[in-house]
Amino acid sequence: MYLIPGNENSIQTFVDTAVFDIKSQKMLFRAPGISKLEQRSTAVGVAQTLSEKSIEGFSLAVDDMTTNLEIELGQFKTRVKEKNIATIEHRQGYSGGGAISWPALLLMLVVLRYKSSRCV
Repeated sequence: MYLIPGNENSIQTFVDTAVFDIKSQKMLFRAPGISKLEQRSTAVGVAQTLSEKSIEGFSLAVDDMTTNLEIELGQFKTRVKEKNIATIEHRQGYSGGGAISWPALLLMLVVLRYKSSRCV
């Protein structure tokens, strides 16, 4: 049994990123993100307060995770160079960029523009 401190208006959010090597089934690194928010409210306003704080808590937890991910990635790069814990190989055709092409990006923008104009 676990006890989690809090009250009716306490929002605790946890997000996590973990990177695994599939072949060895080992975790290479992870980066958690945590936020805890509290706000008092009347019984009438509790649903609105919890909704607003849930969104804010998620955003804060993701920001925390992003900061931790940058740190962990930097430490992982250092371990790869110094301790040779992994071999980095680029597949044929690797360009070093994102996985989306310019025509696909343009198509997505057109679709988003079309959908947003229909919603108004």
